[in-house]
Amino acid sequence: MNFKKAASSLLAITMLMAQFSTVYADIYSSNGISDKVKEKIEKIVNAPSHLAGIDKFKRKCKKERIQDNIDWYKKYGQINKHYNKYGLDIKDYRDAKDFMTGKELRRLAIHHGDVNPKDYKDLIRDKILFEKVVREHYPEIMPATYFKFRSKDIIPTDGVLINEFKDTKSALDSLKDGKYFIKEVAGSCGDNAILLTKKSEKLSFRHVTKGYISLEDVWNITNKTDFMVQEYIENHSDIKKLSPYALSTIRIVTTRFHDNVHILSADMRVSCQENAVVDNFHKHGAIVHVGTKTGKLAKYAHRRLEGSLKVHPISKIKFENYKLPYWQETLETVKKLHNIFPQFSSLGWDIAITPTGPKIIESNYGWDIAVPQVTTGGIRPKWEKLKNI
Repeated sequence: MNFKKAASSLLAITMLMAQFSTVYADIYSSNGISDKVKEKIEKIVNAPSHLAGIDKFKRKCKKERIQDNIDWYKKYGQINKHYNKYGLDIKDYRDAKDFMTGKELRRLAIHHGDVNPKDYKDLIRDKILFEKVVREHYPEIMPATYFKFRSKDIIPTDGVLINEFKDTKSALDSLKDGKYFIKEVAGSCGDNAILLTKKSEKLSFRHVTKGYISLEDVWNITNKTDFMVQEYIENHSDIKKLSPYALSTIRIVTTRFHDNVHILSADMRVSCQENAVVDNFHKHGAIVHVGTKTGKLAKYAHRRLEGSLKVHPISKIKFENYKLPYWQETLETVKKLHNIFPQFSSLGWDIAITPTGPKIIESNYGWDIAVPQVTTGGIRPKWEKLKNI
């Protein structure tokens, strides 16, 4: 008897699942969605939510999530891979119409007038050239670069502190004891970043993903593109208290329309692993919005693959209302920096707040539009408002 009841229940569940499957199939077919696109959308809607279950956030039903993704695809001609991170799967939370794609941003970001920012992108992409330009105006906010190299070979470069040595090893040996940061001259996302420590004339190297590596490993990692050795920057004690490992930087996006610079967004990156080398979102870090007027952190920090956080996983400090030091000075710094590069309508600045104030790490011409939209929602309304001021 129990077996018959179990079989009957299983049959009912199977029929119900088949019915749901048919309903979902009808949504795709009625919207003319190919099997290839359907497979990608199914992967998105079946993935875990980043917010559901936190506080009172509740997820939309699957049918709604499918329709959301179909509407996005039909409007933009591409899958919204950030759908869950944007919180668009949550009921009554955010409006998809407020969001922009990277392609749309690139089209809208052409500067007023006949200046094409693509003609000037090397001013931003080449970190050595960028540093030289900034130093001409504000040398006090730029970390020092010691030398530029590729594997064992020094590359003579204007504006660096060390260029007279014939090879990389002799330049490394000339450094004083302390910490230094090695990164690609034209790199992004912290790829191949290396923390260099020199103590009692001995060198040690810790790679962003490989851990401790040998000098021979350094030669192999740096043999395909140019690298730079830069001054190691320490965070202000208030920031180290919250996020004790790796330098935490703030991505501030500025817009420059009609000769006026405005703040579009601000988001702080924090490392979430002990002894992390970098804080990048793509290297298991998290991002949390910073109130542009207050300098206070928002309630939730967001990770790339895992769910959102309300407290730092290591320090156990709540993000909400945690106030950053030197905030007004930081905002003024990025505004005056953008005026050095008037060719660009928008730039993403990576700023570190140190014990003595803000320091500029680098700028980004192709800043990641996903970051501010993950933390605060669609940027379209604010972009349009600033453009028309």
